[in-house]
Amino acid sequence: MGYKLEQNKNMKLTIPYYLHKAGAGFPSPATDYIEEDIDLNMHLIKNVPATFIIRVQGKSMVDVGINDGDLLVVDKSLKPKNFSTVIANVHDELVVKTLVQERDKKFLSSGSIQRTKKIGLVDCNSFYVSCERLFNPRIRKKPVVVLSNNDGCIISRSNEAKALGIKMGEPYFKAKDIIVKNKVEVFSSNYSLYGDLSGFFIKLFFIWRFI
Repeated sequence: MGYKLEQNKNMKLTIPYYLHKAGAGFPSPATDYIEEDIDLNMHLIKNVPATFIIRVQGKSMVDVGINDGDLLVVDKSLKPKNFSTVIANVHDELVVKTLVQERDKKFLSSGSIQRTKKIGLVDCNSFYVSCERLFNPRIRKKPVVVLSNNDGCIISRSNEAKALGIKMGEPYFKAKDIIVKNKVEVFSSNYSLYGDLSGFFIKLFFIWRFI
């Protein structure tokens, strides 16, 4: 199942808001009264710097109500829970799947009750930070954060940065005082580097599998 990223413009999106409520029990007479327009951004988007919109392409998630062509509002700052719907990078392709946690293992499934087909997950600790440290030993014992596109928000933190109270998905400007005060090393994201190292690790996992 493939996906297309949509531009997330900082603009109001308003639609009519009907004063009359929709009954979930017995039907009641309809009304034409409109109270006001509402801004969908206020109700759908909680963390603007960490949010993007993606269009679904494929039918593997129809069992959980996600259809081909649907638009998904994705907040990268949220921590996924068991059976959460997530956007994951699998072999450099974005996919929407259901996260399944069983004991100490994590899998991705297509939301099927049987979950006969699963994708195993291997989590590298603070992966983007680890990639930066691999080529820069000077920062291995220092607090480090990596920023998102256009340096908008924090998307990877070292353990030292986490201990300072810097939150995942937090806008950079909000954490700037803590970062400056504690001399936190800050890096812009380098997706070419991260993609190459991710592919290298995947090859290692396949080799390990057949040893």
